[in-house]
This record gives sequence, C-alpha cells and structure tokens, in this order.
Amino acid sequence: MAIRVQHPMPLPIPASQANPTEPSESGANFRTLLGQTLNRPSANAQNQNQVLKLSAHAILRLEQRHIKLGPEEIRKMENALVEIERRGGRNAVMFYKDTAFLASVANRTIITAIPLEEDIHVLTQIDSAVAIK
Repeated sequence: MAIRVQHPMPLPIPASQANPTEPSESGANFRTLLGQTLNRPSANAQNQNQVLKLSAHAILRLEQRHIKLGPEEIRKMENALVEIERRGGRNAVMFYKDTAFLASVANRTIITAIPLEEDIHVLTQIDSAVAIK
C-alpha cells in the first residue's frame, strides 16, 4: 500500500509582511524588539543583584560562633557574589577574615558560616571560591 501526502497550497503573504527584516507600520521589527527586551534589566533582577540574604541556618551559626557582620562586610560579600555570578558560579565559598561563608549565588543567600580554626573543613557541591580582603 502506497502512502500519498498532499501539500496544501501556500497562503499568500500580505505585502506588508513580505520582508520580515523591514520595519512594520509601528516602526519596529522583531529583531529590534527582541534586542530591546533582552537588554532591558528587569526590576526583579536589579533587586536580586543588590540584596544579600542570610538563611535561618546561617543566622543561627553566626550567633553560635559570635561572628558579627557589619554593612561593610555585607557590601563586600554582595560584590563578591556579583563577580561569581558574572563568571557562571552557582554555589560558592567566600573566605572572609577567619570565616568561610557558603552561599547560593542564584538566591543571593549565605547558607552557613564556618570558622577556619575548626579541625575539619569538608565542603561539597561548591563550584566557585573567592577570597575577600
């Protein structure tokens, strides 16, 4: 048994849409609109780049280990996370003073803090590290 496929006749394209690279009546073509959309940062993305959060676990560890973070320390960690994200990092360890801070880059969240004077330092699932001065 032979299978026969019939192709329908193509629909005519209106003259205004015949060349997709030419601007439409509104003056903007798809390429221009796409470029504008991709280059425009969203309000949510701008907020994520500026806010460093601490998980409940990190807050508990900071209190237990008597580690104080001031505005200057937070700013330095935020800048480090921006740089890690720019280079494609997802989970990072940030060494600052005598403490290692584990962070989720995408969530802008410090997960925990580990003093470097502890005997054992095993960190898993980390793809980035930065030393902050």
